[in-house]
Amino acid sequence: MAIPFIFDEIKHFWDAEDVFMVHYGGWKEDHWGVIDNCGNWLADPVLEDIDYRYHNGLFAFYKEDKWGDDVPIGVYDIKQKKVIFEPHFFNVSFCEDGWIEVEVFDEELGRNVEKLIDRNGNEKFHSTYSSIYTWKEPYEVVIRDNNGNRHGLIDETGNVILPCEYDVSWAGIAYERKRTVFKEGEKHGIKDFDGNIIVAPIYYEIHSMDKSVHIFRVGDKDNFKEGMITPDGNIR
Repeated sequence: MAIPFIFDEIKHFWDAEDVFMVHYGGWKEDHWGVIDNCGNWLADPVLEDIDYRYHNGLFAFYKEDKWGDDVPIGVYDIKQKKVIFEPHFFNVSFCEDGWIEVEVFDEELGRNVEKLIDRNGNEKFHSTYSSIYTWKEPYEVVIRDNNGNRHGLIDETGNVILPCEYDVSWAGIAYERKRTVFKEGEKHGIKDFDGNIIVAPIYYEIHSMDKSVHIFRVGDKDNFKEGMITPDGNIR
């Protein structure tokens, strides 16, 4: 027997096969910890709740025994066997390159922002962005505030490639071709990164900017037709 029958429940982390979150001591005590695949404690059973995300010895845990947007999240390091961030984040995810993506409230801006921090809490760069999509470079970023949603691009050190100016659909920016969808009124067009209009804002929607041929829609959300245009605006 590798792990004895002493736990109330054993659950897997995402993308981890040799560590497990376990509930121990009876459900009335309501505490979670982490063990390895031999049953050894990596994190003592003193946590109220644990998230499924795990990467390189780090996992996120909740301040309370429930999940939700309003429940603070902290980070535990099993290599140091201690909490490295007390629960005060609104969201936590772990990047493959070792950075930790966290969401916090920015009092100066009066809204939530996402930051990339290391295990000591140092920022990779100063962020004013509501979302930072780090799955590919350059990073697509979004600012959400009273003026709406505005997308842009930054490099991995935070330098601005394309300012957050336009409300675009997902994948509405083509970095290689230096093109972005922009919205004027209720219609969409295409500009280059210098602000020159390539396609006038006459379409209900433009998407698939990451493809060699883009899709456009005319009409409205309840009654529309689709067509195809090239990156330079020629109808196919």
